[in-house]
Amino acid sequence: MTCDDVRTRLLDYQHGRLPLPAQAEVRTHLDACADCARAEAVEQELTSVLEHRLPQYPASLALKRRLAARMVRGGVERSWWGRWRPALVPALAVMSVVLCRTPRGTTSVQLPSRERAGQPGGRTVNDHLRVLSSQHPLGHRERRLPPW
Repeated sequence: MTCDDVRTRLLDYQHGRLPLPAQAEVRTHLDACADCARAEAVEQELTSVLEHRLPQYPASLALKRRLAARMVRGGVERSWWGRWRPALVPALAVMSVVLCRTPRGTTSVQLPSRERAGQPGGRTVNDHLRVLSSQHPLGHRERRLPPW
């Protein structure tokens, strides 16, 4: 297990929300890695500060009733995307593969040739690229925006 894996799982590890094999892997890594052990100590201290030193306010009776009603109903109602995602994501993936694989007509993109570079469109593109590559694309002094 890498340091990044351990650090993303530290909070779940501290609250006991990891499966037992993952907890053992995290503990083994924390015993061997001083940086991750220090990160765990910082995370524990932050948790302690947040739990004990911040003011705690009791939930209102209306909030408790709403939460109890949702728990009885079986949880929060899912959004449109949450209900249709399991069916739409594979369908969109298949559609994108089909669109990429199907042959299209003989459409081609014409890139500007060297002869056309002297025309106004070519000069505009060249000027635009020159402005983007300069160190001060908006001029040497700052411009103030109008107050409106």
